[in-house]
Amino acid sequence: LKIQPNRGTCPPPIAMKSAALTLLFALSISSGGATVATNVDGHGTQHSQHSQRSHHHRGSRHLLARARAEAIEPEGSSGTRPISVPPQHKGAKAGGKPNLDATPKAEIDEYHPDMRGPFGGETGRRVVLVVLAVALLMVVMLALHARRAHGTRHDTWVDRVDHEDRSHKNLSDDIYGFAISSFVRDLHHIALGKGKVSLRISRLCLSVAILALNVGIQAFIISQVAKLAASKWVHNIRDDYDGYEVHMYGDAPGHLTMTVNGRHRGVVGFFNPANFETLDEDLKDRVCGIPFSQPAFFMTVLFIWTLTCIAEIRQCVMLFQSLVFTCPRIPSMASAFKSDIGEKEATPVEMTIIGLTRNVKVGLTCFIIIPRFAITFVLMWLGSRFLAATNDFSELVLNAVALEFVLMLKDLLYVTIVPERNKRDTANTLMVPSMQQEPASYWAFLGSCSWALVAMVWVMIYIFQLQSVLPDYRWDVNELCTPWLHETYSS
Repeated sequence: LKIQPNRGTCPPPIAMKSAALTLLFALSISSGGATVATNVDGHGTQHSQHSQRSHHHRGSRHLLARARAEAIEPEGSSGTRPISVPPQHKGAKAGGKPNLDATPKAEIDEYHPDMRGPFGGETGRRVVLVVLAVALLMVVMLALHARRAHGTRHDTWVDRVDHEDRSHKNLSDDIYGFAISSFVRDLHHIALGKGKVSLRISRLCLSVAILALNVGIQAFIISQVAKLAASKWVHNIRDDYDGYEVHMYGDAPGHLTMTVNGRHRGVVGFFNPANFETLDEDLKDRVCGIPFSQPAFFMTVLFIWTLTCIAEIRQCVMLFQSLVFTCPRIPSMASAFKSDIGEKEATPVEMTIIGLTRNVKVGLTCFIIIPRFAITFVLMWLGSRFLAATNDFSELVLNAVALEFVLMLKDLLYVTIVPERNKRDTANTLMVPSMQQEPASYWAFLGSCSWALVAMVWVMIYIFQLQSVLPDYRWDVNELCTPWLHETYSS
């Protein structure tokens, strides 16, 4: 067959990029191409079948029923022989792990690692992660375009008729809002030389002390949860999954490998579903409670927890943008506010921050914004690890709720400790918005949804790349445990 080159015009680059993105999206929602599987019956006859990967993954009930009905016998006996690859058989690599490229298809069972788990296996998960990353990148580019083109003739994505005058933003009613209010207000009064300087200094010291108390308690709780609670759950779930792997794959030479933390993992080709029936009932119950055994449920809980942490991260970004990035730099704190205290001292007057000195910006960044961001990010990682190690579904939900109290400590201390006068000052301290007038646009209506994409990307990256609770997890629990959980606990 002789192929003539195309002498026509090439498609434009934009069309090629659109086609590539469309292909990526199609790959992400499909489970992959067709596969060819070869089965060997008891008489040694090979049967080939051409099927889609969705057909390759048989129903979980059918799989467990087949494991119960079929007695897997040694090679050479009548009936179905076990699917296994000896370590020195047909191109086996060093260490006993078989070379799948040199192994016949008949000796590769349906538990191949590239076929296991959600999204159609490892390849599907990578495609989904790439699609999410590309979508997030497109959202960021949209935001940059909207900001650069705002108010210019290139701004074609906005409604020039519908404009909204943005009002000033209030500080949050928590320890961080009180600290910002105290820093700016008291330094402003000291710069003006009004009132008693010692009184202003005393409130500054109080705000710093309460802020340090909040950060210190949060850091202490995080360290103790990692040391006393999460480490125990991680140790127990590793032992349970190690026992499951040894039982399901067998302890013969070449059937198992070792992880970096000294736990066993099965080698492809030696998984025996019939061994699930002889697994200890207590161990079976604990293993079937592994969060990864129900990936959809675990991803949903982890997504909710991630959104809880991202709400705090979003506040950090908003404070940095309003107080550091867009707020004008002034030479003295004497001109930090748009309006000063009114004539009647008993009447609280709203004071809008219109400028900050460089030293105040550095202080707010180092003592408020960065510690808040660091505490939230570490807690998001530790919470993800804690939830991944909780091999009990009821405890999984309770732990997700319990972790939130660490983030809510700033609200508890503010309501309980901060005096009422300081609360009123915090409520009456305003920030100038980054944009005085905001037109209706795609970014104004849809931009905040990008934080959901950030949460999805974190969930995917943590589960499939970063999690070290069960390294080299084989995704070999779901299809056996799902029907067992339904039959055991259904009413």
